[in-house]
Amino acid sequence: MTTDETLASYGVNGFPVVAIVLLDKVLKDTERQQIVNALKQSNWIISGAQGAAARLGMKRSTLQARIANLGI
Repeated sequence: MTTDETLASYGVNGFPVVAIVLLDKVLKDTERQQIVNALKQSNWIISGAQGAAARLGMKRSTLQARIANLGI
């Protein structure tokens, strides 16, 4: 393996690219599950005092964007 190949296989702060990709997947899966759980607990209501956004401690618009980004 050349120096360029070695450098290319490492990403942020020297962590292997594979580890970064796996961590990203775990984080997205965890976020997706937390959002789905909050939506189920709130009967799929996003806004309001008892809505999923309030349960997650975020604004309705933020939750809507995350729902769209995660394909929920």
